[in-house]
Amino acid sequence: MQKTLRFTLLTIMFATLFSMFALAATRYECETASVEGDKTYKTETDANNASGGVYASSTNGVTFVYDNVPKSNVITLRSSAKITFTATVTFKLKKPGEDAWTTVGSVSFEPTTSWNMLDHRDLTFSVDIPEGSSFAHYSPSGINYDFIEFSYEEPKEVKTGRIEAETCVEDMATYG
Repeated sequence: MQKTLRFTLLTIMFATLFSMFALAATRYECETASVEGDKTYKTETDANNASGGVYASSTNGVTFVYDNVPKSNVITLRSSAKITFTATVTFKLKKPGEDAWTTVGSVSFEPTTSWNMLDHRDLTFSVDIPEGSSFAHYSPSGINYDFIEFSYEEPKEVKTGRIEAETCVEDMATYG
């Protein structure tokens, strides 16, 4: 009875801990995003190494748009491209009630050894995104995209204070 209870409690604790982290990110498949303008891209199917088995390819100049995204401050974009140069992915944000896009930054994309998602890069970008915003990414290069994740990480508390030099010397003498 006691072993069963202990196992049950551990299972509940693990499930609670797992659910806290599992809810921390919202994932969108790039191939389901809307596209700004009249640009098009291809979808690669039967891609066992892509989430959902599909990824967006031939994306030269395509702006992928995700509407009504959750409050977040960390973006992760899974991509791949067997190119011979370093590419740039630019991120744009449109907050609720605003009509215009604001460029919020960019990241460099180092080439991978393959066009498929078997060899991918997770591009991570930090930006404060209010709940209900639209978010977009763009690259003039033909980078392949699998998914984008929006997550929120609580800011770390920075403790400040004053430590007297005499206290440090005393502590060093005490603890060697």
